[in-house]
Amino acid sequence: MPNHDEISNYVAELHPEDGVAPPRRTGGSRRSSEQSLQLLGGEPARLCREGEGASKRPPEHKLRALCSQVRRTLELVLPADLELEVRDVIPDADPARLIVLLQAPGGPGQLAGLHARVEGLAPALRREVARAITRKRCPDLSYRIAPAPRR
Repeated sequence: MPNHDEISNYVAELHPEDGVAPPRRTGGSRRSSEQSLQLLGGEPARLCREGEGASKRPPEHKLRALCSQVRRTLELVLPADLELEVRDVIPDADPARLIVLLQAPGGPGQLAGLHARVEGLAPALRREVARAITRKRCPDLSYRIAPAPRR
């Protein structure tokens, strides 16, 4: 086994292969990323995350996770005296806006009063949602109240 001095001397010397680029691979030709995307059956704007044609909407699983976080939070913070049930939270056409579907036990005549109370609570509910979710910005929430189905 060579000692430290022998290795240092060898490394310090110039050899014929020093500075020569490694040999290129032979075989198939390299494809551009656009050619690869065409082979996959997609367009660059649809398959790439960034770029001019990239969608501004978050991926579906992230949107579903956000909706479920908002739903759980609202189920915990809605006042019990309202007797509202959170049926669903769905994304609006704009990803920065969510629609909260609530269900009330009363008839259609009571819905107007409930909707006014919920709209009055909306800023406080949004603050609670902002504390609970893991996002840079809290989405705007719009509320839709429907009567419970009769049995």
